[in-house]
Amino acid sequence: MNTLTQTPYVRLRREHAMKLGARAIGGVTYELLANDARDRLFITIVGNDGAGCWSREVVPLSDVEEVVALTGRDPFPTRRLAGAFVGRSVNNPGFLAAALAREGLVQPAPSVKHHLIAVGDWAEWRRAVLAIPAMPAEVVEAPPEECRANDAVAPVGEAAPAELGAVDAEVAVPKGRRSAKRGDGDARDS
Repeated sequence: MNTLTQTPYVRLRREHAMKLGARAIGGVTYELLANDARDRLFITIVGNDGAGCWSREVVPLSDVEEVVALTGRDPFPTRRLAGAFVGRSVNNPGFLAAALAREGLVQPAPSVKHHLIAVGDWAEWRRAVLAIPAMPAEVVEAPPEECRANDAVAPVGEAAPAELGAVDAEVAVPKGRRSAKRGDGDARDS
């Protein structure tokens, strides 16, 4: 379905959506994008308030619609949304579900846990979103090789938050007592 490519996109909207899981903390930030011709719509997750990695990829809404269309209006498991992604992060489906719910396209199924129901008029929603005036977004690139191993990617152009382990190499301080035993400049050396 989806492939990682370098394509200029037009950013239509950036939103924040609360996660849907019963034990989920916080929300996700996502962007709705269009191609230059403004005839195709895309979604990308660009931030996460809590812990957890995700695949930083641009997903065509047509791929999401294809996955959801297989279910009609019957409840479907959230994990089915993984079929719209190239990346394999287990958080992808849940984060996408939160964004789709915020947009009014899905809602949690009342009778089945961890399932969604497609709602709303997807075609009308797509027309309305594509009509939004926008500014060009940055070129979205495939994630660096070290991030592809586990699909954990920080948003393009932004540093990873400190709680996710971002470290400035110039101010990194050795941890533990081992550095003192080696004489790496720890105050305990004197």
